[in-house]
Amino acid sequence: MKNKTLLAIAAALVLSTSFIACGNSEKKTEGQTETSTEAKTYACPMHANITSDKPGSCSECGMDLEEVKK
Repeated sequence: MKNKTLLAIAAALVLSTSFIACGNSEKKTEGQTETSTEAKTYACPMHANITSDKPGSCSECGMDLEEVKK
């Protein structure tokens, strides 16, 4: 009987730990999203030295600037 109780407690701990871990990963993802107050940076895919703080086109090749993921 003692073994069944210990097994049930161990199973409950494992399940609760996995639920807690899953909940924490979602919170981290939400915290990593950009807010409107953070500055975005845009860069040319061909010329990484061409950057801007707003969408536009590259001054060297005319390609659209893409948002740089942080």
